[in-house]
Amino acid sequence: MGMAKESLKILVVDCVEKDTLPLGGVEGWFRAALKKCDPGVEVMTVRASAQDWEKEVAWADAVMISGSPRDAFADDEWTHALMAKVARLLEKKKPVLGVCYGHQILGREQGAKVERCESGWELGENQVQITREGTSSPLLEGLPKQMNVMQSHRDCVLEVPGRGVLLASSPHTKVQAARWAERAYGVQFHPEFTGEVLRGVWTERRDKWRGQVKFDLDQTLDQAKECPDGLAIFRNFLKMIGPR
Repeated sequence: MGMAKESLKILVVDCVEKDTLPLGGVEGWFRAALKKCDPGVEVMTVRASAQDWEKEVAWADAVMISGSPRDAFADDEWTHALMAKVARLLEKKKPVLGVCYGHQILGREQGAKVERCESGWELGENQVQITREGTSSPLLEGLPKQMNVMQSHRDCVLEVPGRGVLLASSPHTKVQAARWAERAYGVQFHPEFTGEVLRGVWTERRDKWRGQVKFDLDQTLDQAKECPDGLAIFRNFLKMIGPR
């Protein structure tokens, strides 16, 4: 009789750090999405601002870094402290996946420039195209060349420098997905978002941004639904961690 398969252990770095978010906040969103990919997965969350993540990272098989309303290009103590912890994380060579802000922080740590998107907000369901290099990436295995994904950002990474690899792109945002280091990947979009999560996040933003964006904000939010291609990326990431 073979040994029972051990559960994968995923650490989520919460870069929002807000307890009043809808549907369980960062931990709830990631846990729900990951459980759809692997019902046996174990999920732990650590705040990005924690003094260190050593104990939690030691527990985990892989790490995910969440989105955030913060600017990844900020030149402040909070951001620099986070980047220092990310640098130490990458030294451990564990699989890492950054989402939205997490993707931008990984890019900045690897020398990329992060700025406001010239085209403004990108929101709701959008298509991104897998690059030639992306077609051979295990993160995007089995996905259509034109992926349908959930967006919610107005900052972006401008390029993939050094040994990084551009995996997916779009006319709005050049760097939609990238391999930043040997086992570190980032996606600008939100695989963990359902339409319900997106609408919850935007509850307090609708009135502020209605009429200030280049699209019908209410229609975009109201019609948004879960994007299976995003979940497939999470599923591929879990597969990349390896057998237990």
